[in-house]
Amino acid sequence: MSFRYTSSEEGKGGFTSLKYKDAEVVYDSSDSGMPSNHMYFLTTEYIGMTTHKDANMSTLEDKMSLNQDAVVIPIINQCNLTTANRARHWG
Repeated sequence: MSFRYTSSEEGKGGFTSLKYKDAEVVYDSSDSGMPSNHMYFLTTEYIGMTTHKDANMSTLEDKMSLNQDAVVIPIINQCNLTTANRARHWG
């Protein structure tokens, strides 16, 4: 496997990542639970965020504070990270 560095500008300050083909490769320590001899890739073209129709940045009733002159307006958002075409992701 051949390596190439991302850019000469990054090399002046120390490399933080490498390139594999057109993908930027970032090292993650084994503290995260990932084996050191594996690589995982995500194709962002097939990743999305789906929000709930009733909880897409919806406001709730105003809440008054007891010990200060303030009003709090809670905002809720419920969403799922979704993926399609899992065969296109590889690792």
